[in-house]
Amino acid sequence: MPESYGITEENLAAQDFLAGNHPVVIIPVVIEDTVGVLTAGRVLGRNSTDYKYYDWDPDASDGTEVARAILAKDVADETGDVSAIAWIHGEFRKNALGWGTTDPVKIAKGMRDLQASGIYVKADQT
Repeated sequence: MPESYGITEENLAAQDFLAGNHPVVIIPVVIEDTVGVLTAGRVLGRNSTDYKYYDWDPDASDGTEVARAILAKDVADETGDVSAIAWIHGEFRKNALGWGTTDPVKIAKGMRDLQASGIYVKADQT
């Protein structure tokens, strides 16, 4: 039986930012201890040196400028690295995700990055 990481498909579907019935895939990730508090739905980048996940930073040049995952559960500010879970495949609402920027050009780039990884971000319906 696959590991659930404390979350089930049923309660994933109840999340406000899960947009559709497209199957989701979650993986365990290590969040760098310098990140601080992050809420579910935050867009993450992965450092190309230590392979830990950090808050996505479109202006960085260490690998975290590529949006790769979406945090599935809140992460508290703890001393040391934090084990967490993140979505690497699924369908999500654009405006419900934590981008860390309001720049539409940077968000569009992040959306393209996520799509290349199998994460489909849909514009909210008005």
